[in-house]
Amino acid sequence: MRANLKGISCPSGLGSGMLRIIKAHGEEGVFPPEELLVLVAAFDEAWQQLDRSGVRFDSDYELEQARNKLGKYIIDQAKKGERDKAELRDGALLAYSQSVLQLPPRYDSGAG
Repeated sequence: MRANLKGISCPSGLGSGMLRIIKAHGEEGVFPPEELLVLVAAFDEAWQQLDRSGVRFDSDYELEQARNKLGKYIIDQAKKGERDKAELRDGALLAYSQSVLQLPPRYDSGAG
């Protein structure tokens, strides 16, 4: 199975998350194919780093919110002209971590 958006085709699971986010935010056709490849790569690398960090999500909803936050940041920065994959990736991870720090602390109901 392949994800496809305006001529960009990725094996299922690789890039398909970012392509879904682009489509969900109505950004289809905003970026040419070669720029979409950079956005998809930045998203994939950011997600892989987040996954390797050991972060855990309590629900599928939280997981999707994290993916959306990364993707939306990358889209917003790309619309402002950023095309450096590393800058997009690192900025998305920073924006995500800052947003998590603003949330109220979670308490483990089994502690204490």
